[in-house]
Amino acid sequence: SHPAILELPSQLFYGGRLVPMANSKVVRSLCSWKHLPQGGDFPFMFVGVEGEDEQEEDSNSFFNIYEAIEIQRLVSDLVGSMSMDAGDVTVVSAYKKQTQKIRLLLRQNESVNLRRVQVGGPECLQGRETRAVFISTVRARQQHLKIDTMFDLGLLNDPRKMNTALTRAIALTVVVGDPYILCMDPHWGQLVRYAHDNNAYRGPELGPDYFKRRTQKFKQERDLMTPSTPP
Repeated sequence: SHPAILELPSQLFYGGRLVPMANSKVVRSLCSWKHLPQGGDFPFMFVGVEGEDEQEEDSNSFFNIYEAIEIQRLVSDLVGSMSMDAGDVTVVSAYKKQTQKIRLLLRQNESVNLRRVQVGGPECLQGRETRAVFISTVRARQQHLKIDTMFDLGLLNDPRKMNTALTRAIALTVVVGDPYILCMDPHWGQLVRYAHDNNAYRGPELGPDYFKRRTQKFKQERDLMTPSTPP
């Protein structure tokens, strides 16, 4: 994988020990995509979407149609403008209903045939790599984070799923999600900041002190949870 793809998960989950090993020409094959930082060698991007996480009457699973539409737009542009084989793209979401919505939109795409794009949960990436990975995190409301914790749902509640989703792309990783919700989690907050610091963030303005405030809040919460040592 490209070093920019592995750098963050290497620091978060492997103590900085992950070593990029893939062919240099292959890992840099998508760096010229117009949506990435211009003039850079950085095939990683975060796209901020302020959508809604919803449920349908016949399902307990969640979906976010705003993120699904953004995924369709980005994948269509990538495959069309970079002359890619759609089978080299994988879209990941931890919610079954979101994968169904995305799969339907990709099949209905008119400008480029996207039927061969693989869509599934993080488990579909276990033990394999793919040229480009798009990740839809879905969550848009803070109160639903408690549901994820109770029932082990989504990506925000499971560092293992996050690790799998972030380490399987060879040449491009794109994360689509609500930056404000994701920054409530220490790991995902670091991902948003990683993109922001490398000019690879696209979305609502976060402000110059946003990450500093979030870091202070995490520290305060950690201090409250840490038992004090008696004198």
